[in-house]
Amino acid sequence: RRKEARDAEARQYLNLTQAIADKKDAAEASLVYDDKSKAAILIKEAENLLATLPQNEKTEKDKFLELQKMLAATAEKLRNIKILKPELLVDLSEKNTEAKVRSIMKIGSSLIAYGPEDNSLYVVNTVTKNVTLKKHDSIKNLYRSAVPAEEDKVVFVTKDNGVAEYNPKDDSLTAKTIAFSVAKPNIADIGIYNRKIYSLDAANRQIYKHNPTALGYDKGSAWIKSGGTDLADAVSIAVDGDVFVLKQNGAIKKYYTGAEQPFGISGLDPILNKPTIIWTGSGSDKILILEPIGKRIVALDKNGKFLAQYTAPEWQNPIGLTAADDGRTVYVLDGSKIYRVGL
Repeated sequence: RRKEARDAEARQYLNLTQAIADKKDAAEASLVYDDKSKAAILIKEAENLLATLPQNEKTEKDKFLELQKMLAATAEKLRNIKILKPELLVDLSEKNTEAKVRSIMKIGSSLIAYGPEDNSLYVVNTVTKNVTLKKHDSIKNLYRSAVPAEEDKVVFVTKDNGVAEYNPKDDSLTAKTIAFSVAKPNIADIGIYNRKIYSLDAANRQIYKHNPTALGYDKGSAWIKSGGTDLADAVSIAVDGDVFVLKQNGAIKKYYTGAEQPFGISGLDPILNKPTIIWTGSGSDKILILEPIGKRIVALDKNGKFLAQYTAPEWQNPIGLTAADDGRTVYVLDGSKIYRVGL
């Protein structure tokens, strides 16, 4: 009976190790056919089986480590992590030791760096790398921004729901008027499309579309038509005809003409952890997402399919992201440093 029990344990062990290897091979095959979602499921199933594998004897421990290494190699292929060699464009602390920038926005051949706790705009020429400071003591708390397709201005929203515009031709920053159809909006971000502002109100779970006026923008109309939309933890918006909204939990909502569209992220491992910025452009076939915790940029296609993820050993706390309209040249704000990378 003892021999039968030992034989049964041995068969169970062999079956378990074979099942792990089979799932690993099936995941590899799925990757060949670019089915990252299926590969991710198979890898997770194999990892769960591996966790149950006995490690009582040296041979069992060696087998465990062998299988663990094999699964890790396949997982790396699935994750498609690319290590970048970013170019340090500028360090703003060399221009102002008290710089407290939190965001960047590209306009033409310049970058505009700013933050709600800094009363200066930092205008960076991406060609010459020169940095000029623009004081804005009367317009405070610049929070998020957007640039129209014409690239003739940068529109800022402030922490108290005000709006200002930067004109690169005369280097001026001017306060503009804007109103909202609710008493207490909480504008998390803005996007621009066809000269109209789309303001993301997380508190009221709504997006407002504002038309330009002679003095700024009108109070806007509620743009989302479908009820029950959950935008309570929305953090960022990107507009390219469709509207994409990023939530703090890593989910992305997609809308077209005010109606929510089916959208889900597929094939990404690990899942997003408190991402902060979503970016896309009308000239790009990609969506880029910045995740400071993982020090990574995640690239999806516009149907939510995972393409690649990027990181760099130089990045310590990447907090800002902007890109050229085609999405190939990306600028990352890391503390007071701005890096340029090609994707």
